[in-house]
Amino acid sequence: MAKFTSTWKGMDEIKKKLNPAPFLVDVEEAVKDEAKFAQQELIKLTPRDKDSDGPHIADMWEEPVRQDDGGRVVYYIGHPCNMPGFIHKGRIMNNGTNFNLLLALEYGTLRHVIPVKPGGTSFKKKDGTWVRLMRDIEHPGTDDYAMMRKTKILTEIRLKSRIQTLKQQHFG
Repeated sequence: MAKFTSTWKGMDEIKKKLNPAPFLVDVEEAVKDEAKFAQQELIKLTPRDKDSDGPHIADMWEEPVRQDDGGRVVYYIGHPCNMPGFIHKGRIMNNGTNFNLLLALEYGTLRHVIPVKPGGTSFKKKDGTWVRLMRDIEHPGTDDYAMMRKTKILTEIRLKSRIQTLKQQHFG
């Protein structure tokens, strides 16, 4: 009977050591930290228009939001440009076309024509001068910056490493 009791005392230690609750709490915290890292990485990797004095789309990445997605915890990092015709300084920024700026920057665009509204389109340059465009613009295309794909890969690598470290810390 003494051996049986000592075995069970040992089992209590094993059960305590294998208790997943503290590990899962730490994993949740690691995921939250990595979501914040991903937001900062998106801000860093999203291209900036050096000629604009307005707010940059790079700075519009929203704080990560935790959501339960069918039993999985997911952090979403939103952006107001992630829909056609997003509003910037009170104006719709797509000339009425179905255009998603984030996708254009993520995957790039081919050469294309940007239509000018009848009567022309005016905008103010950073130096304060006004420019009026009367003809359609021949755009050379946009490079693919892959800021979301790069951030996803880097964040996944970092998170896997952190979870591996947490497994070592909690379970040996």
